[in-house]
Amino acid sequence: MQNVNAMPLKLYLPFLLILLSFATDFVQGRRERHFPWAMLRLLVTLPLLAAYNFYFFRHPDSIVLFRLLYVELLSVAVLLHLVWKMPLQESPGRSLLQKMMPHLFLWPLVAWSALIFWPVLPPFILQGKMLIPIQSIALLCGCISISIKVERFWQTLSLRQRWQFKYFVLGMLLTCAVFAWLTSYRLTYRRIVPVHHELAALLFLLAWGLMLYSIVRHRLLKRTLFISRQVIYSAVAPVVFILYLLGLGISSMAMRMFGVSLPDILYWLLACIGLLAVTSLFLSGKARHTAKFFLSTNFFVNKYEYRDEWLAFSEKLQGKTTTSGVIAALSEILAKALYTKTIRIWLLSEKGETKQVFPVLEHERRQACLPAVARGFLEKEDIFHTVQNGHSSSYQEMAHACQPFMQRHDLVLLAAMRAGSHLSGIIGLGQEFTGGTYGSDDFDLLKALGSQATSALLAVQSAEIAARLREQTAWQTLSTFVLHDVKNAQAMLSLARNNFQRHIHKPEFQDDLKDTLDDALQRMAKVQRRLGSLQGEFQPALVEMDLGLTLTKIFTKIDRKLSGLHIDMPPKQHLLVESDPLLVEAIFENLLLNSLEAGASQCQVSIGCDMDAGQVTVVLTDNGPGIDAMLLPDHLFEPFISNKVNGSGIGLWQVKELCKLIRVDIMVHNNLPQPGAIFTLQFPLCS
Repeated sequence: MQNVNAMPLKLYLPFLLILLSFATDFVQGRRERHFPWAMLRLLVTLPLLAAYNFYFFRHPDSIVLFRLLYVELLSVAVLLHLVWKMPLQESPGRSLLQKMMPHLFLWPLVAWSALIFWPVLPPFILQGKMLIPIQSIALLCGCISISIKVERFWQTLSLRQRWQFKYFVLGMLLTCAVFAWLTSYRLTYRRIVPVHHELAALLFLLAWGLMLYSIVRHRLLKRTLFISRQVIYSAVAPVVFILYLLGLGISSMAMRMFGVSLPDILYWLLACIGLLAVTSLFLSGKARHTAKFFLSTNFFVNKYEYRDEWLAFSEKLQGKTTTSGVIAALSEILAKALYTKTIRIWLLSEKGETKQVFPVLEHERRQACLPAVARGFLEKEDIFHTVQNGHSSSYQEMAHACQPFMQRHDLVLLAAMRAGSHLSGIIGLGQEFTGGTYGSDDFDLLKALGSQATSALLAVQSAEIAARLREQTAWQTLSTFVLHDVKNAQAMLSLARNNFQRHIHKPEFQDDLKDTLDDALQRMAKVQRRLGSLQGEFQPALVEMDLGLTLTKIFTKIDRKLSGLHIDMPPKQHLLVESDPLLVEAIFENLLLNSLEAGASQCQVSIGCDMDAGQVTVVLTDNGPGIDAMLLPDHLFEPFISNKVNGSGIGLWQVKELCKLIRVDIMVHNNLPQPGAIFTLQFPLCS
């Protein structure tokens, strides 16, 4: 007799834990949880089975054989339990044998486990005279039952499910085939060949690899990882350093093994170069984005954590009270969340026009003018993706009409910014730099962010409208009082002007009073005209005019008046626009006077025409001190806001109002890195 417990207890512990894990099936509530748990149990069992086969090949004695037979029977029990937990369409009334079949091998395994801890075992058990044939027959019966069940499971799968379970089923069948080969050889030749178990171990590992690939690749466990993405992202850097140190250690071991030596200086130089390479890789934005994309698409069910993106966008929207602020927050969150460098955003105006608001091309005149067919398509659909194979007539029309536009601006996707039925804008995206393609997760994220941005834009626009109404009411009230006071003063001065005839005998008084009255009347008349223009008394007289010739005349006239400002005028061009020449002159006179008062000594004017966009662009560039960044891009045009020491803040606000009257878009930015400011005006061409 031999003492089985001569071997350490820790060698039995993993298999005893696997046997105890069967008890969890009785406490799990829902039946659909049994199958994933059984797959996980099999993934743990197969590597241990392969390890024990290797161990028996190296130590072919009776005690190890006794344990190996136990492990084989346990593995078949795990397989049998798995196939009986497969989601099959079973008949409602199952027999008692069918219900007990998954646990058929469990009771013999429990008894066998008790024998393992028995102090002394009989010789006939250790010699295998009764144990090996009985165990081999049981294994054959179990493998046959497993194969039949797997075949039935395969027949019930759809084509898509077969693609998912293909390698998993192959791994199970390979495992059954190995067991059948081992047991049939034992029954036929009544002996066990250790070298067979070396091959069996390799085949078990191969089967385990096939099943593991299928489970991980297609997420067959149906379990969501409730792990914060931030935890995983923060673990990237330690993992990179660990891999680096591991590679360095393996290289050092290989060098010592083969007798290769390096000087200490060269050794430490290579170590420092490696650390610098790892650090630069960690600090690379593209590498971090690529790692984030890999983790998001391979370790999580969803590509994005919508809750985190929504909260981040909500945080960025706090304090944003203007349209430009909302667009800046949206562009920032899109650049951070998506894996593309090409992002464009258009907004729809109240007149139905689309205008690109991001990026603001300060140094480029050519804007990406969105085709009208794109807006019509996105008013009904949420997404247009060039990779999709749409068969509807509207999609084909959209694809054909927008192909040149999408290629010219490196765009592959257009997404609607919509809240309910209200379309506020359109988002354009370029190709992912990771090499991937946009999918349902990207579409869902764009819908969520677009809806959130639209709601914020509606709130901001409502606030802006209310603010404009309050400003208009305040200005009307102010101008009414001022006009009333001016008219009263004018009446009193006019009366004084008429009564001065009584004192005509005093020449000095006559001259002084007349000059004073004339000057006061002129000033009050000028104030009256200006306040009248603020009340909207100016109605534009839109006519078809040659903008190039008109501007040449205007700049020539202004150049004679403003002797301190040298104007570099553009060459004459014939560009027909629909506008008001008087208001155009007032706009440019105000802008040039503003540059002179700000300290500029030179102003360069350029004109460009974009037939595709249907507009003429006039650019005024001065060499003054520039504009405070706090006033850009639109705060400068608000009333009472000025960049000058003694400025009133009325001139540029009036310019903005006049531009609205003649449908001209005006923008301003600094001429970085050079000093000065750039005013850009866009006139619509005649249709």
